Amino acid sequence: MKRELIQLKIFQVLVDALLILTAFALSYFLRIGFFFSSDFPFEPYATIALVTTPITIFFAFFARTYKLSQRVLSFRHIQRVGFVAIVNVAVFMILYYFTYKSFFSRLILVYIGALTFLFMYTWHVIFRWILQTMSAKEIGVYRTLVIGAGRPAEQTIRLLMAEKSHIKPVAVIDAYGSSKKMIAGVPVV
Repeated sequence: MKRELIQLKIFQVLVDALLILTAFALSYFLRIGFFFSSDFPFEPYATIALVTTPITIFFAFFARTYKLSQRVLSFRHIQRVGFVAIVNVAVFMILYYFTYKSFFSRLILVYIGALTFLFMYTWHVIFRWILQTMSAKEIGVYRTLVIGAGRPAEQTIRLLMAEKSHIKPVAVIDAYGSSKKMIAGVPVV
């Protein structure tokens, strides 16, 4: 994998972790109010949130949320981010309950799940735009030789070009020769 893409993916994971922690903090203040409560102290809550976040990121990798060829605007990616948000809530709930034996509010769990989903999915859409912008500038692009000039190859090339993918077809070869000279701006040799 290209160094630029690896750096971008690390950046994406770090921002996801920061957004998950932000979701925890905002959930606390939405439920309690914008002050620190003595009935539900912030310190143990934040401690469990800090422990939960890396576990959630691990499950995001497990759910293939960071797959490079991800179609972010697809229903499958929405499902993956939703799964990660549910895991975030479940892990937090289990860790908090078994550590402190009581819980202040169930509504805060709803806030955590909803905000985790909202923040992560919005960031993934923005990150997709960043990748497409970098791909247009030829940064982190994989130049690809397509073998075959048939209909499936043509559909694949058109899809890659339409999505401004980091995979850029530069030429097409066909073992049997082809009457086509270009496919979506890619030369057939």
